[in-house]
Amino acid sequence: MGDFFGSPLYNFQMKIFFLLVLLLPSLHAATTEEIAEKASSSREWHTLLHYKRNIYFQIESQADGAGFFYAENGKYDPKAEMLASVNAFQDETRAVDIRHPQCAFPARFNYLKKIFNLNPKTVECKDYKWWRDNLPFHSVTIIFASYYANNPASVFGHSFMRINSSDKKNISDYGVDFSALTDTDHGVVFAVRGILGGYVGQYNLKPYYMKMNEYIENENRDLWEYDLNLNAEQIDRLLGHLWELQKNTYFDYYFFRENCSYQLLTLLEVASPEWHLSDEFDLETIPVDSVKAITRTKGAIKEVHYRPAFKKTVTQRLESLTDLERTQMKSLVSGKVEPSEVSSAKVLEAAIAQLRYERFEEKKFTTEQEALLKKTLIQRAKVGGKVETPVEIVPQNKLRPDLSHDSQKYSFTYGNNSSFGRYGELTLRASLHDLLDPDAGFPQNSQIEMSRWKFRSTGTDNLYLEELKYAEAFSLFPITRDEFKWSWRVLGKSYRVNDGSCDRCLSHNIKSSFGLAKALPLPGINVYSLINMSAEAGRRLYRGYRIAPGVSVGTVWTMADNFKFQYEFELNHDLNRNEFMRHNRLVHEASLSFSHALVHELRLTGRSWLAIKGQHPVEEAQASYSFYY
Repeated sequence: MGDFFGSPLYNFQMKIFFLLVLLLPSLHAATTEEIAEKASSSREWHTLLHYKRNIYFQIESQADGAGFFYAENGKYDPKAEMLASVNAFQDETRAVDIRHPQCAFPARFNYLKKIFNLNPKTVECKDYKWWRDNLPFHSVTIIFASYYANNPASVFGHSFMRINSSDKKNISDYGVDFSALTDTDHGVVFAVRGILGGYVGQYNLKPYYMKMNEYIENENRDLWEYDLNLNAEQIDRLLGHLWELQKNTYFDYYFFRENCSYQLLTLLEVASPEWHLSDEFDLETIPVDSVKAITRTKGAIKEVHYRPAFKKTVTQRLESLTDLERTQMKSLVSGKVEPSEVSSAKVLEAAIAQLRYERFEEKKFTTEQEALLKKTLIQRAKVGGKVETPVEIVPQNKLRPDLSHDSQKYSFTYGNNSSFGRYGELTLRASLHDLLDPDAGFPQNSQIEMSRWKFRSTGTDNLYLEELKYAEAFSLFPITRDEFKWSWRVLGKSYRVNDGSCDRCLSHNIKSSFGLAKALPLPGINVYSLINMSAEAGRRLYRGYRIAPGVSVGTVWTMADNFKFQYEFELNHDLNRNEFMRHNRLVHEASLSFSHALVHELRLTGRSWLAIKGQHPVEEAQASYSFYY
């Protein structure tokens, strides 16, 4: 026995024993403070709690509901919130209900249980279990609803999420979106509060077919579906976190940044923390840019699907008819011909599509129209046979929003003005698209611009503000033999006046227009004529203001996908001037643009202003080189 205590084996064992004794305190500490110190700065924890750097470069959770945090300062302290959450999950004195920590925060609980090797008493969360059991569990898709020019709230498009079942007809799928809870319909109040974060935003679930009908049929918007590459574990974590957000918190809604698209990105980052989707959106989040952030992420997208707006399918069917078939279809829809008298499946299907569109488009669908639709459906069933789906009028690759040019743009300009000579110009545009930008991914003949700043420097003046365009929306709807729609434009800006009314004085302008547009027989050429009403205010204007009705005549010629031309002539009549020759103003402007690979653009512009009072017009020519980003 004495030989053993002095043996090399005994000495080795004692060394191991003393080493373990020395390590025990550190092992104990690693289960609390040290683990929290490291894990609380992890990407996974920050996505679960929505921690970001604020404008003061400090960590702050973007979740604004107090019920989302267990630590008193958990909104600002990731470590304190982690330790408080661990204690809450292990507290056996709490009542077992929907508010129990394990039931309220299933995704957070699963994460901390793994990190800290927790083994608390298991709680039966009946409400969460019922909710999860009744949600489809198969895959996740991001949906982009395309731009809808006739609804100002939808001019930037909209994105939301679909949770997919194995049902191929989408009957049991659910749509997930983030929206503001509003309490007013007043446009100005809505805009101001939306910009300043005056609304509460929450996540919502509803059957997907309701969302699909809302966009495709009621609002005539295309839907683009991007199937995500997420596995079962990631989807389970996403749904668990969605429960946490719905039941325990809210977010201040900011129209430009923390909006529907931004919050969907942060939700996806919980499912897949290695996807850095929301990091690039510091100032604004435009829905189409959020989709691009996903498609640019390696391995994020499996497939892309396209669901055209119902109106588009109606148009395609009409375009596929001969003149004789079109006449027969119109007679059927107007009630001049009974459905039983029509034997063409192609005409019947076109009539059914037209009647259904009228039912969604019109506020009142009469009983006679409803009866006609039913009789037409019965006749179509009797005729039988199959009608081929019409070919897309515009190829899908020219419609995909994620293949469009980037929303922001900056330009460098060199020009010459007949009044004050040469100048240089820097233009910054926050978003989104003008008539001369490439159309790919955008509605044709449309312009949606927000916050365009134009700074100019001449030989005698340093850099100064030449123009600030707050917003402009311009939609041309060429009238056809099947549809009549007004074209319109609204504009708000501050700019330097160059038309002889005052010498480069600053004026603040609001303008609205409506009129008609028509596509010419020549490919790619649309002409338009608008009636305008303009109101301006400026200290150096005659009487400090001017109100001017007027007319505009112009053309947009798309010579190729990346080569466009626009010309516009405008005549205004100033109502606040008495002198006959002083109250009429003429404006000419012509621009030619050439873009390359949706990244660069060269634009040549010439314009002239003239107040008809005998003096020479002010003329200007410039060349711009732009970068989309």
